Amino acid sequence: MISDQTSYVPVTNIKIPLLPSDQTTISILDLLGKWLPVFREQYLYVPSSHLEDRISKELSAFLQSNSNSFVFQFNDKKGVDFQILIKPYVLWAKPIFMIEAKRLPASNDSKEYVTGKTGGIERFKREQEGFILDRNHCAMVAYIQKNTFDYWFNRVNRWLAELIDDNENYTEFEWENSDKLVAITSGTSDIARYISSHSRKTLSKLTIDHFWLDMRVKDIPL
Repeated sequence: MISDQTSYVPVTNIKIPLLPSDQTTISILDLLGKWLPVFREQYLYVPSSHLEDRISKELSAFLQSNSNSFVFQFNDKKGVDFQILIKPYVLWAKPIFMIEAKRLPASNDSKEYVTGKTGGIERFKREQEGFILDRNHCAMVAYIQKNTFDYWFNRVNRWLAELIDDNENYTEFEWENSDKLVAITSGTSDIARYISSHSRKTLSKLTIDHFWLDMRVKDIPL
């Protein structure tokens, strides 16, 4: 059964479900797995902006144009970057899925994929305004603009290990080994996929699917 498929990491004994049981969530993950490689190829084919919000705005329009079932709402001001709703759109409907996007490296070389004022994973764990999802699955997309997938996989997990060692400074939630990313198959060398599981302040555990796009372009300053 799909729900019984798990990934094991011997070093930390992490056990994480590879797929959610919710068919709607599976459909969204399938859509991302299918169209993110196409978006990457098309975006890099012509001279394009390397700025995070510009890429995300184009990604939102691209995903919307290739989905008959979902509404993609991009927010460049406050809250999570992408909210996904079921078509037809109903006024005041709650999102069924969220996606947070980040550049790697960040413009200020911070740890914001994980933590900080605009930290991706931390804002989900903290249940910050705009990041409260009453479902148990979401995604993060990273635009890799320097170094390799392996470099960032090791660096992000190193940041998480440091937070786990520094838990006494967190009172609302704890950092745990399950917060670390686990590699899963992507099916293409241009996209890397990872999965992680996170306790939250009050809500149930949240699984995050991570889609990392190789967006490296020569001669573009970061």
